[in-house]
Amino acid sequence: MAIDKWLFARMYCIFPEFRLKVHQKLVRPGTSFHCVEGNHIVAEGTVTRITGLFEER
Repeated sequence: MAIDKWLFARMYCIFPEFRLKVHQKLVRPGTSFHCVEGNHIVAEGTVTRITGLFEER
């Protein structure tokens, strides 16, 4: 079912080692992404703002 509505979502890195190796290198405002449940895409999104990806953990 398609819904033509904008929603805000907060994303988290589940695997800390991916922060440096993957996410910090690839994620920028404008980056497209999919939200999945298992192997099913349930939503599409576009990064509009980054709030904590580059902060020390």
